[in-house]
Formats: sequence, structure tokens, C-alpha cells
Amino acid sequence: RGISASPAYTIDPISGRIEEAAERTPTMQEASRRNQTIIRNSQQGKTVTLPISVRGQVIGTMEFELQPNQEVPAEQMTLLRQVVDRLGLAAENMRLLEEAQRIAQREATVNVITARMQAATNVEAVVATAVQSVADAFQAPRVSIRLGTPNPRSAQK
Repeated sequence: RGISASPAYTIDPISGRIEEAAERTPTMQEASRRNQTIIRNSQQGKTVTLPISVRGQVIGTMEFELQPNQEVPAEQMTLLRQVVDRLGLAAENMRLLEEAQRIAQREATVNVITARMQAATNVEAVVATAVQSVADAFQAPRVSIRLGTPNPRSAQK
């Protein structure tokens, strides 16, 4: 949520190289769609794909490539699932922190604008301060404020 481009990483544990890209494989798509672990065997190797979820909603997948004859004991699968669960929680916590920071920044901006308006000595100064503060906060080239309500007779003409 709130992220325009989903983060993706591919890690080569032998070289230690990390790429900020990961192709979404058909197995990843299936694990995400079904929200369950998928183990696939092929001639090239074994693939273990686990969905990363938060409160039952899939937010990503993690995929491991293993040797064709390499088995994954139940204890290791439990460990993998626990790590992926914690990864989901950590990602959700970071999202919540970022959201709280955005809200705090917005509230700080509102408080600054409000303080400027309260320091004004008359209606014209309040309006001018509001216009200037909003224009500054949003980098708006034009801001208009019109006080009062339209005359019902002039609106019908």
C-alpha cells in the first residue's frame, strides 16, 4: 500500500550479490493467488515458494531455489514459514511507521498554517496568510479564496 513500485530483491548467497529486481515467476504468482507454500521439482532444481502475508492478505512472495535432490525437512519448512511471517510483520510495521510519519508531517503543516493565521490582525491578513501558506505548502501557482455566499438572484442570471 502506498508504494508506487513494489520493492523486489534477488540475492545470490554464494557471491553475496544483491540485485534490486526479482522477476515474478509463475510459481510466485500461484503461491500469492492461493496464499500457500508451493514446492516444485524440475530438472534444474527444486523451488520452494512461500507467500508473505499480513493478517491473511498476501503482500508478496519469497522463493528459494534448491538442488534437485535436496529435501526440505518439516522443521526447516516451519522455520521458513516463521521467518516469512516475521518478514510480513516487519514490512507492515514499516508501512505503519511511514504512514504515521506522513500524518505527523501533515498535522505539523496544518499547525504552522493555523499559527500564522491566528497571528493575523484582521480578516484580510488572515485570508492573505491562508492563501500564501497553502500556496507554499502545495507549491501551487495559484490559490483563490472568496468569502461570502453568492447572491441567489445573481446566480439565476
